[in-house]
Amino acid sequence: MRKTTKMLFVLLAAVLASSTVYAAETTFKAKLTPKEEMVSPKSKASGTAEFKLSKDGKTLSYTLKVKNIRDANAAHIHKGRKGEAGPPLVALFNGERKGKFSGTLSEGTITENDLLGDLQGKPLEELLILIKAEDVYVNVHTDANPDGEIRGQIK
Repeated sequence: MRKTTKMLFVLLAAVLASSTVYAAETTFKAKLTPKEEMVSPKSKASGTAEFKLSKDGKTLSYTLKVKNIRDANAAHIHKGRKGEAGPPLVALFNGERKGKFSGTLSEGTITENDLLGDLQGKPLEELLILIKAEDVYVNVHTDANPDGEIRGQIK
């Protein structure tokens, strides 16, 4: 009886541990700073991007928050490792936020229909492979810094 109870306890612990690992893998974040840009602009802006994968793996919800950004006009997920520039794969924000702004710049849900460039027409899983390999970054573009004012790898 003790042996059976012990085995059940070990089995339960293994299931809980794997559930925790799976849950941790479905949330991704990026810390955005000017220092991460290819050419660091003189800016005090910063931000965060948080992503959460749906249970079925077909949607990726996101919230993009910024602080002290001025005249934001676009934000994307780009392909590229740290220190590399790459093409946009997903648009997170298209528009104009004139003046100095702090708060939620955009939020929404990404599906395979939102993928651009090399990922266009492919399943969302292709983006997730790049995210897990830390081969994508978030970039917020402004009028003063059209190539990007703040950037951060998605991890």
